[in-house]
Amino acid sequence: MFLSEDVVIYFRGGVPHLLHVSNKMEYEITDVALLESLLQYAKDPLWRDEHCEPLLEAGVLHDKEPDSALKCFDNPLTDFFHQANQDLLLAISNLSKKEFAQVYLDKQASEPLPPLPPLLSMQDFTPDTIFHLPSPELGQLDTVSFLHVLRSRHAVREFTPHSTSLQDLSSLLFCVFGGFHRTEDEQECAPFFRRTSASAGALQCVQAYIVAFSVQDLEAGVYYYDGLNHVLCKQGIAPSHTELAKMLSGQFFAENCSFGIFLVVDVQRFFMEIHHCEEL
Repeated sequence: MFLSEDVVIYFRGGVPHLLHVSNKMEYEITDVALLESLLQYAKDPLWRDEHCEPLLEAGVLHDKEPDSALKCFDNPLTDFFHQANQDLLLAISNLSKKEFAQVYLDKQASEPLPPLPPLLSMQDFTPDTIFHLPSPELGQLDTVSFLHVLRSRHAVREFTPHSTSLQDLSSLLFCVFGGFHRTEDEQECAPFFRRTSASAGALQCVQAYIVAFSVQDLEAGVYYYDGLNHVLCKQGIAPSHTELAKMLSGQFFAENCSFGIFLVVDVQRFFMEIHHCEEL
């Protein structure tokens, strides 16, 4: 629930919390009367009672509409998130390179980040669920120009029933989600690694899951792709094409596809990069 340009109420585990982004403070609301008063204020900014007045005097609440500059997306929560990031950017935009580096080092020294949440890997699965993919074949990439790739890209809304070769799936996964730069990264970036697709802070927050229907020499099922080890880890049976269409908001044209790649965000790793907005 949006109260002002930098104050919002949200519920976590059924308990209301008041979040003040400018002060980077969060409060649990235990007074039902206060919550009811804030709910009334959210409906009518002119509402006044013994609960709202102290918050207005302290500048937590405001008796005016947010500045137009804060209304960027016609959605108060999106504006709120945007402003939280803007506050940080404005604070560092006028610094020199040396000053910026010092601010960063001081921040890391005073507020060290918690350990990086580990990526899911083949070590988290039993041996009978691990499927080793063939080595990727990258030679064809040397014969195809980037312009040809751009011109060939198009959306497909109809699939003819057929099987995809395991080799093609292996090469595709490796080129997009695998440890493409692993050899050169082992000393420089460890414990991080780079893919061909960019990732802020090399955190690799986006993971690939494969739903295999008809891939040659691969049992149908749902798999997690461990890019560093280039293996598939089976997590369950494959849904039917009808069930898949429901998951895709009724996109029935996915019927007959031989496999699908689904991108899943690891939120814990994502907030390691923008931890100043983790409360959002």
